[in-house]
Parts: sequence; C-alpha cells; structure tokens
Amino acid sequence: FGDIPAERWDDVRDIDERRSPLTREVRLIATIEQQPVQLDYRIALPAAPASPSPAQKAALAALAAIKPADIGATFVPPGQDADLVLGFGAGKSETLTLRQPPGRVTAAFGDLDLGAVMAAGGGAPDVRMRFTIGGALVKATRFSRLQRVLASPAMATGEPGEDPAKTVQVEFYVGRPKALATGAACPDTSADYYAVDKDARKVGGDGSEAGSFTFQRCDWLFVKVSNTGKSDVYVNPLIFSPDGGILLFDGQDGRLGIKKDNPTRLRAGESGVLQYNLSDAQQGAQLRDDLVLLVSDVTDGVPLSYARLTQCPVVPGPEDGAACAVAAGPSLAGTRMRNNGAAGTAIEDLIDAALIGSTTRSGPVKKQTSVSAMRFSWQTEAR
Repeated sequence: FGDIPAERWDDVRDIDERRSPLTREVRLIATIEQQPVQLDYRIALPAAPASPSPAQKAALAALAAIKPADIGATFVPPGQDADLVLGFGAGKSETLTLRQPPGRVTAAFGDLDLGAVMAAGGGAPDVRMRFTIGGALVKATRFSRLQRVLASPAMATGEPGEDPAKTVQVEFYVGRPKALATGAACPDTSADYYAVDKDARKVGGDGSEAGSFTFQRCDWLFVKVSNTGKSDVYVNPLIFSPDGGILLFDGQDGRLGIKKDNPTRLRAGESGVLQYNLSDAQQGAQLRDDLVLLVSDVTDGVPLSYARLTQCPVVPGPEDGAACAVAAGPSLAGTRMRNNGAAGTAIEDLIDAALIGSTTRSGPVKKQTSVSAMRFSWQTEAR
C-alpha cells in the first residue's frame, strides 16, 4: 500500500515503534468513478523505412524517448486503429506526416519538416527533434481531448433549471469574395469591430439552433452574439480550427479600447461580433471548425476567462507568428485550472480531471457558477 511493500505488513508497529499485533479491524474503502468523457487518444507510430535517413532515424529515436503519459496519449504499432496516424513522406521527402484515419478526416494538422528541424537543432539535433515532435503530439492530443470534454453533456453545470445561455442569441453571417484565383491568398475582408459587413449574408436561420454549414475557403464568417436578458453573463467563445489551433475571442479591441476592463462580460442588452477568416481547406476532406460558447452567470462577481485553453496550430506556419514557431506547446499535466486547492466551478473540475487546459480565475467564490456550452460546427470546402 503506497510505498509499503506487502512483506512488511506482517511487522506492524505502534506509534512508539513497538511491534504489536493488530487489535482492531481496519478497512480500506475505495471509490471507483467512471470517467464522464472518453479521453483515450491513440497514436499509431510510423513504420520504419528500410534505409532511414539521418532525419528519419532522429525522429524514430525521438518517438522512442517520448513517454506517452507525458503527452496524454497511447502509442500503438503501425497499422493499428488509431486517432492519429504518423508516417514518413513518400520517396526522399523528409517529413513526418500527422494524419487522421481515412473516413474520419475533420482536421489537417500538417507535416513536420524533419530536415528543417535537424538544421535548427545546431549541436543537439536529437533534443530539438524530441522537442518539436513531442510538442506537436501534445497539441494534437490536447485538441482532441478538449473537444470531447466540451462536447460532453457533463458540461452543463449549476442548479437544476439554471441555464445562463437561455438569453444568449447567436446569429451567423458570411461574406464571400466575388473573385479569387486558384491558390491565391485570402484577401483581408475585415469589417469594423463589433459590426457585420454590410454585404454579408445571414445563414442558418437565426443561428440559435444546432446545425452544420458548409463554407468555401476565404469566406469571412461573422458571428453576432447578443445578451437578450436582464442580467449580465460571461461569454468565452472558443474556436477549434482544423489546423489544431484553439482560439479565444475575448471581446477586446486594442485599437478602440472596447471592453478592456472586462473582456468576457456581455452586459444585458449588449451584442458583440466575432470575425473569423475560413482559410483552411483540403481537397477531398470534410474539415470542420467547432465554435463553443461557454456562457456563465456572474452571481459571484468573479470574472471567468478560459484564455489559457488556447494553443497554436499543431504544425505552425509562417502566418502563425514567431511565438508559435518556437513554442513546444502546452503541457497536459502542468496547466491545471485550479492551483493550491482553490475553489472553482464544476467545469473547471471536469477539465482538470482530463488534465487539459487552464482557466484564469481569482477571488472568493460566493455562489457556485452555472456554466452552459453552446456548440456550433461548420465545414470548409476548397474553392
């Protein structure tokens, strides 16, 4: 039991270290709880080439050195059923591919350029390889596990009958470039902050019902969120992008100073507009964006933000900025929501149990916060 081996239990001593027989019955009671969400994430290792290149050898060594528990996943041999399949690029390609199984492709995580990783490693390319591959796998695992947690019915918290999202209305509008050459970069079609572009078209009814919409690459999506009730609420909109990035739109605008004081609070009668460029598409794949609005009441007066749930894409590109290029990715176990036993909300406990993400929350909790999740998804096709 604990660090006491079984053979020592025949030598039970009292507090004064005197050996004495047990004179009372002692029972150990264990409670087994069923995990509310299936969080297992299986990663199929790549098949080793017959004559691996130095970069491929380094990648195989890095994968052998990575402890699955550190990334929150289970490694399985090549060819076995998995959520993520690793492989080496065909021919002389120095890439490590990260693919979902055929028929289950909803994301495009990208490929790791192993040659570039080796070159950036300087005198310690093996360390750089482990750092890069491990970071990508952490983000892929974290992305999937967090998606599953936020899609779970267990997300609804608070007293029976309480639903802080009941007064929140969501509307979708889309703007589409009139002409765009094949493969061209998406144009900047951003409108004024907190505004829907005048040429955007409303889609999906009033957007309040769960549904799926199919868009084209380079469409510009406007999501209008309104609080129609008489009480303020906190709204944390999270978007899960097909590249594995998790974005939070917290309502701030550095240009105009809008909502700088309390970015996640949506006051009674107030509306906000999120703008999102649909730049990810892949021919033959049904790439999916997920929007999750975490809506909570403000009864305890403590601002609630899920900003630390965000992450860079699994394989960052130049457009994602220098910070994403050098970051290894968040840790599953090292970014707990609540530290030092501080009180939190039930959703924080739920995500803490999954060992993913962290929220920022401070101050005394006077009343348990009710949390609701509003979920929407859409697919992006190639033009």
